[in-house]
Amino acid sequence: MKRLFGLILIFLTASNIFANSFDIPIRNYGLSIGNSEYHNGLRLNLYDHRVRKVNGVNITFWIPEKNRDFDMNGFAFGLVGPRQNHMRGIGLGVVGVAGGILDGISIGGILIGADSIRGIAIGGLVCGADNFAGIGINGLAMGANNISGITINGLGMGADQIRGISLAGLGIGGDYISGLTVAGLGIGGNYINGVTIAGLGIGGDGIHNLAIAGLGIGADEISGISVAGGIIKSDYLDGLSIAPCVWTKKNQQGISIALLNIADNLHGLQIGVLNIAKNNRGIAKVLPIINFHGKDYKNAADRRNDSD
Repeated sequence: MKRLFGLILIFLTASNIFANSFDIPIRNYGLSIGNSEYHNGLRLNLYDHRVRKVNGVNITFWIPEKNRDFDMNGFAFGLVGPRQNHMRGIGLGVVGVAGGILDGISIGGILIGADSIRGIAIGGLVCGADNFAGIGINGLAMGANNISGITINGLGMGADQIRGISLAGLGIGGDYISGLTVAGLGIGGNYINGVTIAGLGIGGDGIHNLAIAGLGIGADEISGISVAGGIIKSDYLDGLSIAPCVWTKKNQQGISIALLNIADNLHGLQIGVLNIAKNNRGIAKVLPIINFHGKDYKNAADRRNDSD
């Protein structure tokens, strides 16, 4: 057995040096030992270099080199990690999995990286891609231009666009975030839409639908239901807001419930210990228990124009 393994190892090394292979029973079919360019069946190679297509099982033992046109269909295993231009099936790497397009299941002991990932990706530490769609589970973090699907990360994740269910132990950040987003510490984005829950804070240009934070929520515009353990602060507030302090710097439409409510322009109801509506007259500017201003109703766009 040791002699057989030794002969196979020698042939693997020699085959990569001379860019050749030993195929059983015929070339390109069955068992291939070495750097075959095309193969259908079981292929064993030290490292892949300028491989074109493999259908079946591909097993390598060292760092792959240039494989710009490599299409892999089936199961690819790398002691370091498989790397193909397009992989369809299952990719498993002790260190990681890399490629242009990964379709199927990708599992990397440390990392996964590709231009596009579609399917299930499990990275021991991190996963990165231009576009990700599917289920992603990573010990530390995930980063991409566009993420859609279900993602779970031990620390955090960031992307230009995030859609779906996103869970992170620490933080989540993106230009556009929609769906269910939950982070242990904070969530930040230009536009956040859906159900957003953070242990400490949520911040963005616009936060819409349902936002819950242990400490604070801050945005230029907040609409829907917002609940915070400390403060809710915004320029424009529409909907129901509940916190010890609700501070609307420009226009508030809806209901705010807090110990301290402050609004430059109130178009709704404040309920709390102290309620300040600067657009009211006389003593109605500062009232205990309830403050109300019901006239001059305008939609959000008109209110922004008036304030600007």
